[in-house]
Amino acid sequence: MDTSFSKRDLFLFATIFLLTTFVCSACSSTQSSQKDGGPLHLPLDVVLTSGQVRSGVVEKESELLHGPEAQGWLGDFKMYNDRAAFIIQGLDDVRGWGPYGGS
Repeated sequence: MDTSFSKRDLFLFATIFLLTTFVCSACSSTQSSQKDGGPLHLPLDVVLTSGQVRSGVVEKESELLHGPEAQGWLGDFKMYNDRAAFIIQGLDDVRGWGPYGGS
């Protein structure tokens, strides 16, 4: 079974992720989910079971991916489930040759 993704698949995945993240962050900023009145932040460093998925902004070092080729900074976006994890460069951080973040 071929489990590789095409560039188009990854682009669509990233686009849907970013749109979902921005919509959810706008909703959470207007709704109070915690006792202190702040937005709810689910931890992004817990192991998920089958059928669960999480995404959000990386706020702690432990939420980043680990490994010799893993890259990511605080403020980047993380999307993961029980089988795959992705870090998407934050919009405010320019890294590399491109003048804009998010690549």
